[in-house]
Amino acid sequence: MSSRKSSNSGASDVAIYFHNDGFDPKKNTLNGRRIAGESFLRGFIQHAGTDRLCGAVDNKIQGDGFREFVKSIGYDGEVVTRMLSRQGLAGDASVLNMPGPNLSEQAWRRHHLGGRAFSICGITHTTATKRVMQGIFDMRSAPVLEWDGIICTSNAVKASVDYQFDQADQFLEQRFGKLPARPQTPVIPLGIHSKDFARDENARKSWRERLNVGPDEIVVLTMSRLNSFGKFDPLPLFQALEIAAGNAAHKVHFLAVGPYSDNVTRRVFENGAQKLAPSVKYHHVDGTKEPMALGLWSAADIFTHPVDNIQETFGLAPVEAMAAGLPVVVSDWDGFKDTITSDVGARIGTFGPKSGAMRAEALRHYLGTDSYAQYMGQVSFQTYIDVAQMAGVFTQLINDPELRKKMGAAGRKRAQNIYDWKNVIPQYQEFWAELDAHRLHHLNENFIYKSQSAPVALDPSELFASYPTDAAEFVGRGFCAIATGDPKQSVLDMVRLREIPALKRASTKADNYAAVLEYIQNQKRTSYESLQRGVFDMDDTVLDKCLIWLLKYNLISIGKD
Repeated sequence: MSSRKSSNSGASDVAIYFHNDGFDPKKNTLNGRRIAGESFLRGFIQHAGTDRLCGAVDNKIQGDGFREFVKSIGYDGEVVTRMLSRQGLAGDASVLNMPGPNLSEQAWRRHHLGGRAFSICGITHTTATKRVMQGIFDMRSAPVLEWDGIICTSNAVKASVDYQFDQADQFLEQRFGKLPARPQTPVIPLGIHSKDFARDENARKSWRERLNVGPDEIVVLTMSRLNSFGKFDPLPLFQALEIAAGNAAHKVHFLAVGPYSDNVTRRVFENGAQKLAPSVKYHHVDGTKEPMALGLWSAADIFTHPVDNIQETFGLAPVEAMAAGLPVVVSDWDGFKDTITSDVGARIGTFGPKSGAMRAEALRHYLGTDSYAQYMGQVSFQTYIDVAQMAGVFTQLINDPELRKKMGAAGRKRAQNIYDWKNVIPQYQEFWAELDAHRLHHLNENFIYKSQSAPVALDPSELFASYPTDAAEFVGRGFCAIATGDPKQSVLDMVRLREIPALKRASTKADNYAAVLEYIQNQKRTSYESLQRGVFDMDDTVLDKCLIWLLKYNLISIGKD
């Protein structure tokens, strides 16, 4: 592990929001978001240079999961966690880092602290879902502030996110007038651990023997979740490979590594390859179930990922392929425009629908008439890739081993110098520091921000104040005990009878109820003000909850003092 700097060095601490759904692909369905989350956390541990790791979690189970997970990926320093239902962040961190782009929920949580308590930073993965698109719109009415940020993993996705913010602002300004500043949207790429993809000649030999691939035969590899409606349409790829195979000096194999998302995808890949690329030998390896699946990178000669789907925003697989020393053939699409340069491979031209052509499809998706898969599929059907150009590039690479070697070496260097986490994590840290400096500047400038109840999560004591006869106001009241005997047992008997543990949530701890009851019993008769001055380590809110609970179950009575 790399050397760490002290957490007291003056650098802004970050609390990393953790839920295993966003970080642990082993315990959940394998997808790019979880792979990227796990990779980021490993990268942060290795390269952030901190001896304290702060986790923000929703509950104790997730807190325990955070400690277990970071230990499993090699962290041996101090770990502190804080539940988000409580005030403040773990380790008094100044930035809350979220594993997705929707910041509204945490902004509302921060709202009652005045908005300046900490910055919130998210990151884009898939941005085409209804939830994410609605979330970006909702951020313009939520208390998301200009010292918050959404890291965009590519220039293409930044353009898309900024466009949606533009459209939201145009609508909202026409309706309501001037809007506050937006969150920041910098471009910082995802990272990889480039050493994980080092070429392994033994693995190459072993896998090629297993796949029955000759030493001079060419393997074209793709590696991802295989989803014909959610990743890429393979049929144009098969057409291009068939053309290239007809001009190749050696037999061509196509190796698809990754789990089929469904039987439709399996049929599209397998039947499509058989029908459109009969000269190309098709292989499929699930990858998630195979020992040493990383060795499959070494088995290949060329990597391809001709994405035509809006689900993609960055694309880790081509960066991993570069780290593995493979020339890369991808579509000219989203993040590939940043990652793949002409010295490491080729980007094949793509052409989408003209402006305004799919408004009906967008509305059907939003209203739930069309599923997410239907929405993505329809956009994919209206996007085409230049098959002739792709076939020409494959032909050139298949027949020119020196070009493959040259591009592979350039790709490996590019992956190490730009996309290894050791180079990416400092960009995160620099951005977090910028957010914190921006926040602190506004603190010094007496930024006016009224702290109040969040209008999307109103206090039920206020929202439903018209329901009861009156509010329970205890100032000037006196209390007497009705329950006799052991106060703790009286409380526990009522807790069990009411089966409060089944709710898995109580207004406060049973020990607090018992402590208040015991004090009242000992005093015979006591005032609210006396209770406030009593021996309890609780604020007035907790005291009031205890009194209401004891009154509710007739363990005490109330009267004028």
